[in-house]
Amino acid sequence: MHYQRTGSWGVTKKLNHRFWNLLGGVTTPSGSLCSGAARAGQKLDFGIRLGHDPSDIVNSKLVLLWGRNPLATNLHLVPLLKTVSEQGGRVILVDPVKSESATICDRHVQPRVATDASFALALAKIVLEEGLEDKDFIERHTDGFAKFRTLVDSHSLQSLSDRCGLSIDELRELGARIRNDEAGVHPARMGIEQVQEQRGDLPLRRCPRRALRSDRHSRRRRDPRL
Repeated sequence: MHYQRTGSWGVTKKLNHRFWNLLGGVTTPSGSLCSGAARAGQKLDFGIRLGHDPSDIVNSKLVLLWGRNPLATNLHLVPLLKTVSEQGGRVILVDPVKSESATICDRHVQPRVATDASFALALAKIVLEEGLEDKDFIERHTDGFAKFRTLVDSHSLQSLSDRCGLSIDELRELGARIRNDEAGVHPARMGIEQVQEQRGDLPLRRCPRRALRSDRHSRRRRDPRL
């Protein structure tokens, strides 16, 4: 049985397929021990899991690393993040744990463990309360917004703040930062699906939905991606 996941995602990772094929093949598992729920969530929301060219990240004014630790799992991304900072952009890490990647970020936001969904809902609530959502985009390109709005409205900002362990002032400041940066990319990591919910896809699905609610989502590049 051969099982392989994540790591650096470099092209050399494919060499093991060649190795096992030369030996006559190998049994591999079906499904996922890690990112299956996250991938399923993205497919439900977008139909297919696609993102822009990773090198285009350097055109971003804001990079939001949500539950991601590129210094450990995505070394190819690190030089691009440093370029963003050198060009005057900001790199913000969202992670309960202070990983080594916090050292290359301009800011580290630490929501309480397993509260990513509440954190995302809080940011969405701020955007909606201030009327900054792109109504035209929502009308033409989304489905189920009314249900999502009902979900957001069922929680007070204070309750979401208490749940994720971040002050309302901090949430509003971060929301303003995300809205005001016209070009942004939100790389999320599969770890945010590892929460105490019946459906692990929900926290990750709420992350890109929050980004798409903003009236600046359509500017180059506002792209939620894994």
